[in-house]
Amino acid sequence: MKTKLTLLIVVLFGTAAAQSFKSGQVDINLGYGLANTFIAKAYTVSMPGTSVTLDLGISSALSLGIYGGLAKAKYELHGIANCNSGQGNGNFAYEYTYTQEATHVIIGVRGAYHFTASGSNEKLDAYGGLMLGNDFESDKYSTITTPFCDKDEGIHSPYENYDGFAWSVFAGVRYRFSDHFGVFGELGYGITVVNVGLNIKL
Repeated sequence: MKTKLTLLIVVLFGTAAAQSFKSGQVDINLGYGLANTFIAKAYTVSMPGTSVTLDLGISSALSLGIYGGLAKAKYELHGIANCNSGQGNGNFAYEYTYTQEATHVIIGVRGAYHFTASGSNEKLDAYGGLMLGNDFESDKYSTITTPFCDKDEGIHSPYENYDGFAWSVFAGVRYRFSDHFGVFGELGYGITVVNVGLNIKL
């Protein structure tokens, strides 16, 4: 058992030693995110997180980049209430559907360390890093009633905007099928748990 474990460690570190990232290299990741951690549990995802990342190699092991992401989530509440608007509609029960759709736009900067020596293996690049940024949230509210009741539902503005701190710790791997195109996968926490997609090397 110990022999197998030792062999696995050697293989993993041997693979890491063969990975490649060069100073001055520019990488673009077009990502599709799963399990958005910043969306509340009561919401359902109406648009999975999509992202664009641009990373610039500032040395053979370090990169700095910018991150842009977009995601949407929706909350619905169904119920029955009493309508007594005071405008001649009488007093009756009605069904309503309350919806809230949240749009998240995340912009940030990120840095990563690449576990490689320049020029070793141009197909594989393993890295890990940190992203810091801001989450711009726009919420849209609406209420549908049946039958119609012109009672004030307490929504004085159909839109509200918020913003707050956003961050992510991530570890990823890029694999290139050619000099300029490949795929990538990242695991992390702070925005999405899993992020996969297309990698373009300029």
